[in-house]
Amino acid sequence: MELTIDQATFDSVQPVLLGYAHRAVRREDVAHDLVQETWAAGTRYLGSFDGRSSFRSWMVGILKHKIVDHFRRSGRELPLGDDTPEPGAEAHVERDLDHARALQLLRDELPKLPTLQRRAVELCDIRGLDRGAAAAELDVERGHLRVLLHRGRNRLRGALEAQDVAV
Repeated sequence: MELTIDQATFDSVQPVLLGYAHRAVRREDVAHDLVQETWAAGTRYLGSFDGRSSFRSWMVGILKHKIVDHFRRSGRELPLGDDTPEPGAEAHVERDLDHARALQLLRDELPKLPTLQRRAVELCDIRGLDRGAAAAELDVERGHLRVLLHRGRNRLRGALEAQDVAV
């Protein structure tokens, strides 16, 4: 099945993208450019849209990457003028985007861990169990749990670093 972008879809997603971009960069011209780049990328990679999220969410995800790329290209310099964002606003946006990107990457990489490493990370780092309870649930010694956590976390950290995501 080939997905196409009709006028109604464009009309419903465009204001969302423009609003998000404008809040992130605080410059209308830059926001429009980023949204245009987002549509170009979305159209180019439309075949990779798998429907696990809404089309709108998928496009916002592309836009987030475009915004991060914009700030990296600009050397994180803020424009001077009447529409200058508050100090630290740019860092806040980029930090939020990096955080969202890291969470998505972790969601993708966690299932790839060996079973015991994955379960150890899920029990301790996601569900918040203490090590004693996690070791009991996995039926391993606490020392083995510590090794499982160390290895699982290191693999996840490596995946983040390989994608140049802030750890």
